[in-house]
Amino acid sequence: ETMIRTTSLLLRGAVSASRGVYFSRTFARHASTLVVAEHDNKTLSPGTLHTISAAQQIGGNISVLVAGKGCEAVAQSASKVKGVSQVLHADHDTYGSHLAEALAPIVIQSQKSTSSTHVLAPASTFGKNLLPRVAAQLDVMQISEIVK
Repeated sequence: ETMIRTTSLLLRGAVSASRGVYFSRTFARHASTLVVAEHDNKTLSPGTLHTISAAQQIGGNISVLVAGKGCEAVAQSASKVKGVSQVLHADHDTYGSHLAEALAPIVIQSQKSTSSTHVLAPASTFGKNLLPRVAAQLDVMQISEIVK
């Protein structure tokens, strides 16, 4: 079995980890996940594919945000991954360097536009730098280093 490591935001309305995490069938029907893709503007990272697998275990719709510069091929690749409901593609010079300061606003906008109950990113330097900023701006709790 593949070990899946991911970093997640637990948004309002979800069950808090301090109260014990559980997913009822009702919650799973209403869950939706935004996966922030890590890539090099040419290919998806393996960590992103593992993160999509983790999102499938949560249930519900899965949206993938591909933000970068000249990353159309990455967006096309993400759209072909099993379980992905939609791909949000943001192509601009601002996102080309993948800096957390530049990406956080588009992640927040994407979360709101998709009404996602969860935001996931790979548990890499990319995800560990980005999601704390997003969590702080959304005023939600971040759960790091989720391993199965």
